[in-house]
Amino acid sequence: MSRIHSGGMVPLFDRLGLELGNLEGINKNYLTPIGVEKSVLIELNRLATTRSKLTFDEFIKTNLTVLDYGLPDFTGYSVQNDDHRIAVKNAVTKAIQSFEPRLKKINVSVFSNSSNKNISYFGVEAVLILGKEFQRVNFTISNKNKSVDSSDEQEFIK
Repeated sequence: MSRIHSGGMVPLFDRLGLELGNLEGINKNYLTPIGVEKSVLIELNRLATTRSKLTFDEFIKTNLTVLDYGLPDFTGYSVQNDDHRIAVKNAVTKAIQSFEPRLKKINVSVFSNSSNKNISYFGVEAVLILGKEFQRVNFTISNKNKSVDSSDEQEFIK
């Protein structure tokens, strides 16, 4: 009887990336569950640090293609402004739904660090598809292309 494997195939851009040699299973072209989770985190960071050419309205209303990859520019948007927070939250959710098919049932939170009112971090709660299995995951990603330090996660806003 064959065994059901949990994990997943290595995505094309992970195979082409030189800095990804530390993903569990990448040498065998089949990632372990931990390797898949790390691969998703890398992709979410790429998505959060890339700017789309579309405005927020265009981004939300358009069927996105690879030419629209990234997020609309939200420089100057504040977590204290409900409209800004909702617009960014909706855009991040749509971007993840469009460009990261391994995640389902996505819930995004937007927050800033303690010294800045601008949107700096996103909390992503989702279900990760691992072959025929599902796993709840939580990621904290930054729009600044850097690792997230837990001491920066002061002003969490859902």
